Amino acid sequence: PQPVTTNLLGMSQPQPAAANLLSMMPPQPAAAKRSQSINSTGAYAEGLEGLVMAPVVVNVEESVDPDIDRDSSAWMDLVRHELGGGLSVQARYLRGPTRDREAQLIGMDPSSPAVILYQLQFQNKR
Repeated sequence: PQPVTTNLLGMSQPQPAAANLLSMMPPQPAAAKRSQSINSTGAYAEGLEGLVMAPVVVNVEESVDPDIDRDSSAWMDLVRHELGGGLSVQARYLRGPTRDREAQLIGMDPSSPAVILYQLQFQNKR
């Protein structure tokens, strides 16, 4: 017998046997399917037992000097001078040792993850 499907209007339509790939496979019991999936995952992990890497050891004693060019994002245009009457506004965010130093300069706690520092640059390009 041909499988029957219903369309969006609720009308039944015969479906060609070639379009149903599940009908072409022989039926398997559920227990056999579970055992196949367990065996196949073991094959993926085979040979990967020794590939676990040790964590990277970081020396906390080393102090990294702040470098604003290395510790900041790329400049993003907030206002283009063509559209702002000659005024250009760009922004970038600070991270790492530069963020910590700048946060200390303005009296904020650099260890707080809630502290986000942006650097704004205003230029008159007329």
